[in-house]
Amino acid sequence: RPARRLPPSPTPTSSLLRRAPPEREYDEAQDACEHLLAALLRGGRLADALAVFCEGEERGELRPWHRSEPGVLDLHALYSLEASLIAVCRAVLARLLFAAGGDISCAGGADGGGSGGGDLVIVTG
Repeated sequence: RPARRLPPSPTPTSSLLRRAPPEREYDEAQDACEHLLAALLRGGRLADALAVFCEGEERGELRPWHRSEPGVLDLHALYSLEASLIAVCRAVLARLLFAAGGDISCAGGADGGGSGGGDLVIVTG
């Protein structure tokens, strides 16, 4: 007896993706960027995912940094677990490289204080 197939879903599915909370407006560009990040991360391409994340910040598609508090990474601003993981990875790497005299900040300072020195606060819940 052949296995029964489910009809295709009208929306992309992933057990790791979540939708924007009701108080936030859905952003299609952010969602597309986060789907790309998820695919890269699942494919083991962390360096590429970090580069895409930084580009997303530069274009304003990803805005994880608190607007009025430098160094505060608010994971509520992201839709997916994968984007949150990459955001934390980038923020920690930036702090480590800054301490060693290096830099991985996004061009134009789009990272809201995530490029190095100072305290890092990660808002998770």
